[in-house]
Amino acid sequence: MNANGELKKSSSEDIEALLSLYEASYLGSSGEDVLSHAMEITTRHLRISLSQLNPKFHKNFFEGLKIPRHMRMGRLEARRYIEEYGNEDDHNPMVLEFAKFDYNKVQSILKGELDEVTRWWEHLGLTSSRIELAKAIAILLVIDDIYDTYIDMVEAYMVEVEWVKRGRIPTLEDYIENGVTTSGTCMALVHLFFLILNGVTLENAQHLLDPYPKLFTLAGILRLWDDLGTVKEEHERGDVVSSIYLLMKERNITCEEKGRKEILQLIYGLWNDLNAKLVTPNAMLFPMINVALNTSRDCQVVYQHDDDSYL
Repeated sequence: MNANGELKKSSSEDIEALLSLYEASYLGSSGEDVLSHAMEITTRHLRISLSQLNPKFHKNFFEGLKIPRHMRMGRLEARRYIEEYGNEDDHNPMVLEFAKFDYNKVQSILKGELDEVTRWWEHLGLTSSRIELAKAIAILLVIDDIYDTYIDMVEAYMVEVEWVKRGRIPTLEDYIENGVTTSGTCMALVHLFFLILNGVTLENAQHLLDPYPKLFTLAGILRLWDDLGTVKEEHERGDVVSSIYLLMKERNITCEEKGRKEILQLIYGLWNDLNAKLVTPNAMLFPMINVALNTSRDCQVVYQHDDDSYL
């Protein structure tokens, strides 16, 4: 970039380099203004360049602009990239074969886990097998440690009931703070927190003293994406307690499309918080942070899915 923060002519003509810088910009965290600016200018230049691209590369660049790699679901991206890499003239056949083997191996494991969950669901309450008993006991053992989380969830729902009952319009901040609980994500994360981090200990429990720990940022991401995906149906039902309409009201925005774009900016801001956690020196929390990252990717892909996406 030059002294004015714009791309040099030679750089703006290197489309692959532009895409690489664009992808890297999504790894930034709050306060990294250079990466934020890079995201803005590379997005602009790439959109202009799309019409001039070789058809062979157009799809990959279009998908990159829609969902950057950092925000894509890992296994879906692996499947997509195996095909992309296989079409490259200089690909290594052995590497490609190992990639396919790895993908199929993981798929086999995931299918086995899905079969187990399906069998558990189908027989739930119908048998007295050791597996069923073990699962019931396991739930009882952890319920005491996460009891407060269920109470918080009920209280959060009651807050929303009071909003409707009294005709009160909450602030966007209050709505999001309450919504991360009612979405159920926070409760699920508390379960995962103790399952992944070797049970309940004084050391790991201290990280949940804050009712909304930063590593649970994805709950906010899910809440906002859910609103973007259901706002039309909610509006038809007469429900105006939605992040989009609350934001439009607070910022005096009359165009819903602009309101949606502002919500997307809030989502990317939460991604910046999550990115900051990815470089945390706390090795103990990293497995949980990785769960938060992958679940956020799930939200990003599922709620942006349409017939033309790679999902």
